[in-house]
Amino acid sequence: MSACEQVASRLGVSASALRQWLEKSRRENRDRACEIDFVVKNARLRQEVRELRDTNELLKAASAFFASVPGHQRP
Repeated sequence: MSACEQVASRLGVSASALRQWLEKSRRENRDRACEIDFVVKNARLRQEVRELRDTNELLKAASAFFASVPGHQRP
């Protein structure tokens, strides 16, 4: 007798029903894990976008500064 059959008999359900419940639970948990991964990745990408925008603003300011310096030429 398999473990699934033993547990099913203790619960008073068929082994087939128990297997279906287990498969459904695994699918739902896998979907939740994918959803959590998506949320984490999205948050990381949003942080990266903020950092890149900040860097871009800094580079614009530096470019404007050096463009305003008399006699400064680009290398």
